[in-house]
Amino acid sequence: MKHLLFKMIITLIMLLGLFSCGGENNTASTATSTRDAVTNGTTYGTNATVSADINQLKTRYPCQGGSRFDIPFYTSSVASDTTIMGPFIAGRLSGTVAQTYVGMSVFNDLMIVTRQSNGYNVILSMCSYGVLLKPGRHYSQFTAPYGIVLYSHTTKSFSSVDAAQDTILLADQYNSGSIYYPQGQAITTFFRIP
Repeated sequence: MKHLLFKMIITLIMLLGLFSCGGENNTASTATSTRDAVTNGTTYGTNATVSADINQLKTRYPCQGGSRFDIPFYTSSVASDTTIMGPFIAGRLSGTVAQTYVGMSVFNDLMIVTRQSNGYNVILSMCSYGVLLKPGRHYSQFTAPYGIVLYSHTTKSFSSVDAAQDTILLADQYNSGSIYYPQGQAITTFFRIP
């Protein structure tokens, strides 16, 4: 009986810690209004046209059997004029957006990259997938081992994420009631939107 009570107390303490820790910078948030191209009140692009076009992409490429949620990261490091490598830090840079790039995965996940005056924001607009990818789960790390290749063009309101092969999003350990889910990785490749 004491052993069961001890387990319940430990579980309660862990749950309290889970719900009291973390912040908006590295916890998935759901965009549910008509302002889908907005995370924490900041638009992805430099104007309303870019935001509207991103909303149209979310409608044209809906999530299959799940909701979409955004996870922001940023970097101040660049490998070249067309490739960013990271390291990526949870959160976002403030400042003026100079250019917006968008790519997608075969699962209809979107990668929105904004070039700021002091670096790049990378917003992963992910489709829910079981307990690995879900709103409310904590995501602490993002890596792009082969870089994020950007392609600038003037035929659309935004430019393209040309390639981001085998990106890794680290999902921290997660408790759902009495069920424990260990740390996991979502490996996703993004490419230019057709």
